[in-house]
Amino acid sequence: MATIENLVVFLYALAPLSSSIAYLPQIRKILRAAPHEVRGISIQAWSLWLCNALIAVFYGVLRIHDPLFITVSTVSALWCALLIGLTLWKQAQKPHACAEINK
Repeated sequence: MATIENLVVFLYALAPLSSSIAYLPQIRKILRAAPHEVRGISIQAWSLWLCNALIAVFYGVLRIHDPLFITVSTVSALWCALLIGLTLWKQAQKPHACAEINK
């Protein structure tokens, strides 16, 4: 039984790495997109996921005191916050003059 438990702990420890890899294409897409192209990204959905991740962080800190759980939840919260921030930043940008000429 200890072997299965160790495997689960090991796999859970990899969760921040695997989720980080999964966020990269979305972030790359936002950075390369024109301001009007990021309008389809739901700030409301990402905000809800950020709130859920933050609740998990506080639950980990205040109730279960599990450093691995806290780390995984924190990494998720940071990625959500970064995605929200990049999307808002991109939406706030004005189109380049060249883009206006090409229309």
